[in-house]
Amino acid sequence: MTTDEVSRAEGTPADTDDRYSGELFRCVLDMAEAARREDSTRWIQARCRTHRADDSAYLTSMLLGLMIESDALRQGVHPADAWQRIRRDGPTSLP
Repeated sequence: MTTDEVSRAEGTPADTDDRYSGELFRCVLDMAEAARREDSTRWIQARCRTHRADDSAYLTSMLLGLMIESDALRQGVHPADAWQRIRRDGPTSLP
């Protein structure tokens, strides 16, 4: 089985390069900014610009994971401990 076939079988998008550039990435950043500012109208507008819900959800998850682990390392905490703390304490423990 090729890497692309494995990715598709696991339900993850196979077009890795596309997730990090172009309109999809801009949409995900706009959605994140709007959500952080609690601007649901702007979030919906950004969300409607792409019809690739699975890809945008996957990229959003990747960015959240990167943020969590980067913040943990910045604080001198092992990333595994940060994940455990967030699971235990919920979203209030996010940076």
